[in-house]
Amino acid sequence: MESVDLDTATLEWLLDPADPALRAKVLTDLLDRSPVDPEVREAQRRIPEQPFVRATLEGWTSGAVWERSPYQKYRGATWTLAHLSEMGLPADHPVARQGVDYLLEHATRAGRIRRRAVAPLAGAQAVYWFYPIACLTARMLSVLARFGLPDHAATRGARATVVHLHLQGRGFDCMVMDRSLLPGCVMTVPEVLKALLSVPPAERTTAEDAVIADGIEVLKEVELYRYAPAQSKAFQAASKGMKADEARALKAAWAAEGRLAERTEKAGWLRFSFPHSYNSDLLEVLGVLALAGVERDPVVERGLELLLGKRTRNGRWKQVGGLNGAMWADRGVKGEEDPWITYRALAVLKGFGAFRG
Repeated sequence: MESVDLDTATLEWLLDPADPALRAKVLTDLLDRSPVDPEVREAQRRIPEQPFVRATLEGWTSGAVWERSPYQKYRGATWTLAHLSEMGLPADHPVARQGVDYLLEHATRAGRIRRRAVAPLAGAQAVYWFYPIACLTARMLSVLARFGLPDHAATRGARATVVHLHLQGRGFDCMVMDRSLLPGCVMTVPEVLKALLSVPPAERTTAEDAVIADGIEVLKEVELYRYAPAQSKAFQAASKGMKADEARALKAAWAAEGRLAERTEKAGWLRFSFPHSYNSDLLEVLGVLALAGVERDPVVERGLELLLGKRTRNGRWKQVGGLNGAMWADRGVKGEEDPWITYRALAVLKGFGAFRG
């Protein structure tokens, strides 16, 4: 696969001052500018002015966010904080500080999760927010790390929870899996890997390194996006009306019969968008693998070829999926070339040495 060039028109499009949040990321991640570069610092200073960020901040400061449950998709407090942190809201912004205080106040200590005792990790007892699930816990872990608390007890407690929920070779334990033919949640693997990779290697525990390594293998095993069991609908129909323990028993029987072996693509993972829901996409999967330092092998190469196959004649990528209509503001236009998706695609290619700039 040949390396991709970045033409002048696309670069100017990505660096549009009207989107300082994206401009800051392009300067640092694609052009290798220092975080203290004056242009980078000016762009970061202006991130609260970016239209999507400004509307999301207003959802918080107006109090409208509190009219919803914390996990309400996609305007509850947890999702609002996740979106703001992913857009690069500075950690010293008042809403970022309020958000950190909110998460610290609502962190629930846990001695048992999913009917099993949870061991402390890095000297911290396990914690979770509102639901003891890996996707939400990992997302809040990332928020705390981005907002300046990478080593807080709550952050380390969240790490303990996701490690506890890890299922070797299967993904992550979750209450939803009681009703799924999958033996573990795969859709949250990229989110958890992204969160754990935010921990400096020297500070990660052996258990966390093992979760990262296994998560990478799980994603490769399913060809990065082909994890959906072909007989999912048949299982849903067969288990309808069953109690949870009965559904688990049926799932075990079906797995023993080999009815889990045939997998098909997760169609949503091929519709690129940003920000994400609790689900992921191939673009984020490739980004996580690049961040982890995974080498290009046949599985990765096929993923990269698929990514390049979605490139337009202008050398850009479109937003195909997305949460527009459900967030505090729309971000991008479905079906159109999108600077955020293009930036993320180029960052992936750069991570795998396939971007010349």
